[in-house]
Amino acid sequence: MAKYIHFTENNLDKYDNERFANYITTLLAKIEAVGAKELGVEAYIEEFSTLVNLYMDLFVVPRRFLQTPELKKIEIERTLCMQHIYNVIEIEAKNSFTDHQEAAKVLLIVAKDLRHDSYLANRMRKTSLIDAYLFDFEKPENAQLLALLDLTKAVEELKKMNLRYRELHEERSQARVQLYKQPKVHDVRMQITSLFTDITDTIFGTYVIHQSEPCRAFIEYTNARTKEFNTSFKQSRSQKRRWKKEKEADNSIPQKK
Repeated sequence: MAKYIHFTENNLDKYDNERFANYITTLLAKIEAVGAKELGVEAYIEEFSTLVNLYMDLFVVPRRFLQTPELKKIEIERTLCMQHIYNVIEIEAKNSFTDHQEAAKVLLIVAKDLRHDSYLANRMRKTSLIDAYLFDFEKPENAQLLALLDLTKAVEELKKMNLRYRELHEERSQARVQLYKQPKVHDVRMQITSLFTDITDTIFGTYVIHQSEPCRAFIEYTNARTKEFNTSFKQSRSQKRRWKKEKEADNSIPQKK
């Protein structure tokens, strides 16, 4: 009775996404190099290649949205701008040595909660409130008073920042919708794993039935790659354990006062 080599069992679930991607693309490249027809997997190769390419596209999709850094920057700047406008009004309202005290007192009523609202955690509510303040600031009678306090430019800057914040927030919301419409990485990975099992079963069957030399060589190649990947995986995990133990040991050493 002939003795056949078998595919080494390999639990792909233990790999992280990057290692899984490297493993599966290595074997897809080998199948394409040998030829799907030679290995008896013509029925699978198109779907398998499509899924692997989809997985690679999804795998490299950034989970941080491009708009977020600028949104954070604008949030800080508009907060400071709101506080600046309020502080100038408040100082002038208390200053009886200038001609602007009465103007500032009127504006202090309009901007009563401006500084308080600058700390709002709900960013879109804050955006709407800023629009409301701007609506009042731009009324002719208030615009004149703001000009007396040299705050016209600050109000204009606040308007620009708030508009840009709203635009970026909408862009990010649309990007989120598109991201959520995409297939989940985990789901595509499970499909690849299932299909790869079908492929290896078929290759082994072709090897046994037809005494296929290309199939035997592919099994040997796959087993060698599996051994390499698993060795690397174990070394990486051992290294992480060592780092963890070293960190715990460092943290357990009493600090000198």
